[in-house]
Amino acid sequence: MGDVNPPSAPAGTFRAELGAGLGALRRGLTLWRTSPRLMLLGAAPALIVSLVFLALFVTLLLSLPTLTATLTPFADGWAPFWRGSTRVGVGIALTVLVAWAMVAWYAAITLMVGSPFYERIADHVERSLGGPPAGRREGWWAGMVRQSGESLRLAVGGALIAACLFLVGLVPVIGTASVLVVGALLGGRLLVTQLTGRALDARGFDLTQRKALLRARRTRTTVFGAAAYLLLLVPVVSVVAMPSVVAGATVLARDLLPTPTPHPTPDRGGWG
Repeated sequence: MGDVNPPSAPAGTFRAELGAGLGALRRGLTLWRTSPRLMLLGAAPALIVSLVFLALFVTLLLSLPTLTATLTPFADGWAPFWRGSTRVGVGIALTVLVAWAMVAWYAAITLMVGSPFYERIADHVERSLGGPPAGRREGWWAGMVRQSGESLRLAVGGALIAACLFLVGLVPVIGTASVLVVGALLGGRLLVTQLTGRALDARGFDLTQRKALLRARRTRTTVFGAAAYLLLLVPVVSVVAMPSVVAGATVLARDLLPTPTPHPTPDRGGWG
């Protein structure tokens, strides 16, 4: 098991850490070139969850006029301009709230449903890079149980962030502009904590120890998490990005270890 406050190599410059965070994500994306069949398996649960969420979001948009009127009965007697402006603002804030909540729930549900597929992707990355953990290989039910607990934390945290973003989004101009940045940073931190859990858990790190590793390389992990979160926010792109994010998080987790495992280029099926 890892130390409670595990040592790590000194962090590089901001530019180096920024590049390392984006580089881990890029390496995950290259698996579409080297292992397309494996990645298609990982995209299947993402596609199913995306279609369900898209249907729910479209239903929300169609119901928006009714919802905004229901939420703002106090504006019924106002002048048309002020009544319309208020309800448009509430509609935008409500849409943002649901969109950010869906991103967190999308990731949580997809990771839970697709646990066996993402386990295979993570194993492939570990073997390709060398030095896979000696920990157990989870079965479907064991993976579902563990992933359910992780996903619940992600979904609850995402709902809390979405509620905060809803309030921030009510502030004219400044609030709307800052929602995207704040959401990506906070949501990304939640996401990277869960995504790196698979590789670090296999090496004996519990949640507290995993968070300590993430804090030791805050810039790198925040950049990775924010970029991944923004990719998962975009319809269609999120389906392709989900298995890549899982693969990239495995690379990231290995780099966070006190003695990072080198990244050789294998003779077969390598990816750089």
